[in-house]
Amino acid sequence: MDRILVTGVDGFIGSNFCRVLVEKGFKGDLFGTIFRDNPNKEVHLKIFGIDEYVKKIECSLTNLEEVFSIIKKYKPRRIYHFAAQAIVKNAQVNPYFTFHNNFSSTLNLLEAVRLYDKNIECFYYHSSDKVYGDTVNAEENHPYEVGEPYATSKIVSDALCLSYKETYNLPIIVGRSCNVYGPGDFNKRVIPNTIGEILERGTATIYEGDDLMLRQYIYVGDLCDIISQLYEWVSVFAFDHPWNIAPTEGAVSTESIVKNLVEIGQRILNKEIKIITKGKKEGVIKEIQKQSLLTSLPYYKYTPLKKGLEKTFLWYMRYYETT
Repeated sequence: MDRILVTGVDGFIGSNFCRVLVEKGFKGDLFGTIFRDNPNKEVHLKIFGIDEYVKKIECSLTNLEEVFSIIKKYKPRRIYHFAAQAIVKNAQVNPYFTFHNNFSSTLNLLEAVRLYDKNIECFYYHSSDKVYGDTVNAEENHPYEVGEPYATSKIVSDALCLSYKETYNLPIIVGRSCNVYGPGDFNKRVIPNTIGEILERGTATIYEGDDLMLRQYIYVGDLCDIISQLYEWVSVFAFDHPWNIAPTEGAVSTESIVKNLVEIGQRILNKEIKIITKGKKEGVIKEIQKQSLLTSLPYYKYTPLKKGLEKTFLWYMRYYETT
């Protein structure tokens, strides 16, 4: 029976990935690590209705002996590593925690696989397009560009995976994703923040400079669907490099995102949404479109941004109504 280990199932992407596997009818054993000190550790799996399908493992992935024990006990055939401190501003405030958490967890998992899981078929590491810095249209072979702490924590973990892949011939796949949005994101990011403000107060905030802050976005369901198929795609096409995971749509401004959500909110709620303008936010990073070889594959699909934003808005509206 197939055994899959997903790290960070108490988080946004990890829980959505498990949801996609369940919806696709995965019949094997699905294990998920949960950070034992997370006060909201049960929320994501329960809101997606998949709590009963995931065998939960409370642990700290920064503890080497715990990770060794998990890998030796469960011997997963595939591992999908999403657990991380993923908030850019938090990384700037507490870089030590970010580096320790993101790097140590990855190193521990890789070392455990190297020593104790000889039948591993796939180790997927979820990286970020922030490893390229502000480079426009960076392709997969573009060199790293060291920047702020979060991006650098992803660089070192990304490089660590490639080192283990090269040195020990482990079946490692690195996916470098653009910004992810969709149901279940409770972090302080522009899309959930704006939807929450619209639903709670009937307003939306645009900051000075938001028109210049360009980002590329992918709907979380599309991201997880792509990741769930990467193992098969790589096996068929024998590609042996990291993958950028991004839609074919270009980068859009933060201001455009907010205005789109205002239009969606006014149409769905049938009321006027007031836009509030404020001074410039601190620590905003400009992120430009990245190129992805995946878009050339016949199986690749994505949700257009406006449709994805509407699906996201409707999900949060139902969530707010039931909580």
